[in-house]
Amino acid sequence: MHVLVYPICLIVTDGSFVTANQWITRRVTIVVFLFPGAYIARQAAKSVVASGLAKRCLVQISYAIGVAQPLSVHVDTYGTGSKPDKAILAAVLKAFDFRPGATPVFSS
Repeated sequence: MHVLVYPICLIVTDGSFVTANQWITRRVTIVVFLFPGAYIARQAAKSVVASGLAKRCLVQISYAIGVAQPLSVHVDTYGTGSKPDKAILAAVLKAFDFRPGATPVFSS
């Protein structure tokens, strides 16, 4: 079992305490960085519907700070899938790279 702890209090970096303002700034940076995760989840869901595998699709991704791969990827077709959700999930995982840095949203 992997246990990942997300700190929500003071953090010590290089021997100094991080102030609350710095912590808020870092959280905002993390939110902006994880935007590609939401983008790629939307693209994956749209691709499932466009390919005819389902009429409705929800793709959920869970990330942890400092971990390249998502902790979990979930597909729900609300019973409209032409195949079981697990089979669609396998196809989605094969077709998409859900690592935040691998998403071409911010590439120039």
